[in-house]
Amino acid sequence: MLFRADVSNAVIAQAVRDGDGFAFDADSLERLAAMWDDLAHRYTEAVRLGRDLVSVEGPGLEYASTNHAERLRASGQALQQALSERARYCEDLRDKFHAAHGRYVNAEDDAEATVTQEKGKFE
Repeated sequence: MLFRADVSNAVIAQAVRDGDGFAFDADSLERLAAMWDDLAHRYTEAVRLGRDLVSVEGPGLEYASTNHAERLRASGQALQQALSERARYCEDLRDKFHAAHGRYVNAEDDAEATVTQEKGKFE
């Protein structure tokens, strides 16, 4: 999944520069937003599933059990933090693609209005 994110970041950086126009059509922007939304939901679900790790208790009162449980809770907290960061990252990208889609649709609407108003000039 991280490789996908790196590749997508490179594509976005190359394709969505101010003033360069759109490198994707409206359907592609919608699909990409949906893909990032799905990935965000998967990470969010993984955070939910990992909640048991942060509340684990040792099976006994001896030092080894307690120490093992403490380390497992710390690991679970680190995992939840990392998964939450990834979910937010995916949500940010989803929002960027939604925004780009909105700009694309607005640009198409503006072009259509211009062509309609200036019909004789383009023939």
